[in-house]
Amino acid sequence: MNRKQNTAIYLRMATPPREQKVWVYASAKEYQRTDPMETAIALLTKSARKNGYLVAGVSRDLERETPPMERPGMQEMLRAVREKQVGMVLFLSLAHISQEMPLVMDVLREIYSSGTTVYCREFGKDLPEYKNQQKNWNRGVER
Repeated sequence: MNRKQNTAIYLRMATPPREQKVWVYASAKEYQRTDPMETAIALLTKSARKNGYLVAGVSRDLERETPPMERPGMQEMLRAVREKQVGMVLFLSLAHISQEMPLVMDVLREIYSSGTTVYCREFGKDLPEYKNQQKNWNRGVER
């Protein structure tokens, strides 16, 4: 009595939880200057992976003249946020959103409303409001 033995392979793929998935966003100041933007993306992507996160998406915009909510890369990132595909959005600086704080706040409000976290490596250092606060603070310290 020879019976053929069949072997079945069972493979189960685990999907990482939303909290471990991140989206990287960057923008260029000018259309011709994309090197700094690509450097920022590489730096954030490397840092995310080093810390155990899965980079679920990367988007970029080649200029900052268009209001943030109208930029294709920003819209792509916000779509992923609204659909709860990612748990965190990474920016090198908030200036990659806008130089105007009300526009930055509009984007952050949209991100936070879905329960998504924001990580910003250089928190606002190049925003005009931050620079003015630093000047005023430094003046107060010097007195």
